[in-house]
Amino acid sequence: MIHNIKFSHRGQYRKLKNGLTIELFPLSNSYILMLSREDVYPSDTEWQTVINNFPYSIGVTSFERQERWGKYNLIGDVPKEGYTK
Repeated sequence: MIHNIKFSHRGQYRKLKNGLTIELFPLSNSYILMLSREDVYPSDTEWQTVINNFPYSIGVTSFERQERWGKYNLIGDVPKEGYTK
């Protein structure tokens, strides 16, 4: 699913002090959420923290681990507000 998505442009992103970058790429009814680091994969706990602190409730969201663009990424699909999976 997610491994076939082509990212044509950079979405909105925020780089945190601890080296973690959080990015959102818009799709029609969802976002691709990507957490990344240059040296190690972000942790499962960091993923859950971002999900728990999302501006609206998105429920349980899984992720895939991928190496892309020289970074270690956790990538998952997040429904837009008002949509369900």
